Amino acid sequence: LGFHIPLRYRPMTLLYLLVGVDRVSDRHWSYFADRDVIVNRVVEFKHFSGNPPRGKTVICCEVTDTDSFSIQRVVDDLRGADFLPLGSPILDTKIIRLERAYPIYDRSYDEQIGLARQAFAAHPDIFHIGRQAQFVHKDVDEILEEARVLVSAMRSDRGRGPDGAS
Repeated sequence: LGFHIPLRYRPMTLLYLLVGVDRVSDRHWSYFADRDVIVNRVVEFKHFSGNPPRGKTVICCEVTDTDSFSIQRVVDDLRGADFLPLGSPILDTKIIRLERAYPIYDRSYDEQIGLARQAFAAHPDIFHIGRQAQFVHKDVDEILEEARVLVSAMRSDRGRGPDGAS
């Protein structure tokens, strides 16, 4: 769009583990605040399915300490936290690295966001949905609801976002 916003971002590594058990947890999301566990959050996708496969599950481990990341470290930390059952086989892995996952809230953040909002105001047909586009933390259910409302508004030719703004 022809402008640069000098925000700084923290990277994140996503490690997907295919685990040879029916399920790892009873929760969709599990958060880890202990500094000794490299993982910040784990998502077990099986909880979003009405008819999940048996005998295996996929978990996504979000890691923001990318310098200390390794597959073995993640597995060891999750086992040490009594989250990943001892002896449960890891059948496959996939790594995705995101260079711009979380904005860093420094002293210039509010000013930079103001400049971004001004620049986007010149493009009223661009709608902003989700964390990265709106510069706020939102849960997946909130984002999906905003998307549903936006699609409904677009279908009725109102052409504006969920709260009347782009």
